[in-house]
Amino acid sequence: MASILFPEKTARALKSVSAMNATSFSAPLCRHPDFPAPDITDVHVTGTWDGRVLSLTYCLEGDLSAFLFPSPTTPLQTPEEDLRLWAHTCCELFLARADREKKTSADYREYNFSPSGQWAAYAFAAYRERQTPATPLPAPEFFSPCLAENRFSLSLRLPVAQGETPLPEAADDLRLGLSVVLEGADGNLSYWALRHPPGPPDFHHRDAFALTLARL
Repeated sequence: MASILFPEKTARALKSVSAMNATSFSAPLCRHPDFPAPDITDVHVTGTWDGRVLSLTYCLEGDLSAFLFPSPTTPLQTPEEDLRLWAHTCCELFLARADREKKTSADYREYNFSPSGQWAAYAFAAYRERQTPATPLPAPEFFSPCLAENRFSLSLRLPVAQGETPLPEAADDLRLGLSVVLEGADGNLSYWALRHPPGPPDFHHRDAFALTLARL
């Protein structure tokens, strides 16, 4: 069965533009059809990649009054060793490398970014197989999240140059999975991603790593 692409988003093709020293992109995210969020009109991510630093801005638009956004003054109260940021409103990034034959490596990294300013990073040796990286994963540099009645945005910069982020050695392109979890005031979650594999939401599935950025 093919991955799910949603009709309302197909007209907005993922756009990537390469300049002399950076690649910029704009990527619409699609909602998983089993988890409604009728008040949300648009979720997308814009970014740039200069070969060393990945800059991202997550944007959500619509009537946000029915959704929960942890704030810096009310961070999630969870054990530090297992923040479970993904169980609430959260912006997510999955990173892998593709070799010169465009084969995606088994290794990948997951980042969770909360509107509260909290973040978490995890290393995986293969699909959902957690590992301890040889060196700590780099910390993101946060810009101030901005929440208004009809728009939320969160911008950050993440150093992912080879040697700083322990990704596979013989690397070529950078393969990204971009996603958002949105928590309603009723506790229900909706799931947004570049592409959804068949079945329940699964951001770890390789079909969700749908954006490729060429090494500069």
